[in-house]
Amino acid sequence: MAAARPLNAGTGALVVRGISDRLSDKGDDNDRVWQPAASRHAAAFTFELLYNLTVSPSSRAGLGDGVRQMRRTRRTDGQSTIGFGPDHTAVVVAGDGAVERWDLNSGEELPGVPGGAELRLGHQAIVSPTRHSVAVARPRSLDVVNFSGRSGEHQYRSVPLRTDEFLVTSGGEVLATHDKRRLAVRSFDDGRILREVPCPAGLAATSISANGSVVAMATTNRVHVHRENGPPVEKRIRNWMEVLKPGCWLAVSPSGRYVACASFRELIVWRTGTDDVVLHREFSGQERFDGFGAKGMRLVCADEGRVLWLRRGLLSEVTAGPEITHLEQAGRYDDFAVHPDGDLLAAVGSTELVRVWQWNG
Repeated sequence: MAAARPLNAGTGALVVRGISDRLSDKGDDNDRVWQPAASRHAAAFTFELLYNLTVSPSSRAGLGDGVRQMRRTRRTDGQSTIGFGPDHTAVVVAGDGAVERWDLNSGEELPGVPGGAELRLGHQAIVSPTRHSVAVARPRSLDVVNFSGRSGEHQYRSVPLRTDEFLVTSGGEVLATHDKRRLAVRSFDDGRILREVPCPAGLAATSISANGSVVAMATTNRVHVHRENGPPVEKRIRNWMEVLKPGCWLAVSPSGRYVACASFRELIVWRTGTDDVVLHREFSGQERFDGFGAKGMRLVCADEGRVLWLRRGLLSEVTAGPEITHLEQAGRYDDFAVHPDGDLLAAVGSTELVRVWQWNG
């Protein structure tokens, strides 16, 4: 390919090589283990680079007026998590579990807590919008921090986690964890288990409503919805090249009224009371491409059935329109949150600023 490029003026070319081993110690074991890893890394890098070359700034629509911009006093490695707390507060959990809080009316920083050991990979913290509490998943434990209102007084509660058990990054009044066998809805007081729901084989994504009454779990092409006072419901979603078992992303609205699932092929939003489809979008080739190799993706469904999606650090609203609407932003985001009232958005990411906007839609 490199030799052919000069023969075609104006044609760009890129060669990405994944390095699997050294020539001096090459063997069958190295080829079997490291060559697939090297090819995956090279593919992820290529998709990320091509994506940055193809996203047009003109495709990004504006949000509403900025409400507040707060400056973080500390930065750590790893992904940060953001959420709205009660009493008009915003909360950020850093990659080491440190908690920073602000008053949205004044922008004043409220007392938080310092960090400690690293969290598990990905979005492994959750902020409660109904109580002054956060939960973080560390390598061996689930730590719950309960503040006494806006003061710095707080209590730590810690419960053990299995090595394959992860935090479900939705909820609010309650929280949840899951492994491959069961999803456990837990109390935000002390992390104790309130109820358990069995997981389907091949679990790829999980989400719960604010009070845990609706639990959704997805495999590569099925969505299993469990309602506390009703029989479980199974929904079908198509994926791209299902034989390879690609992943999917899942969101339950805070009230449990809607369940949204996005695969590499389509996005569907169901109304849980009637199981009607209220939004269906089949992704274009470019939109499917955008999901490959991306880390830290996050899907959120608001109580009106509107869907926001964070991919490659870019925040967008997914509708049935001809294009996915990229929302105007500064830098790249690690995480975002929708206020329980549905009128505010908050985001945290690559800059030291925490940004809050009115969400006009």
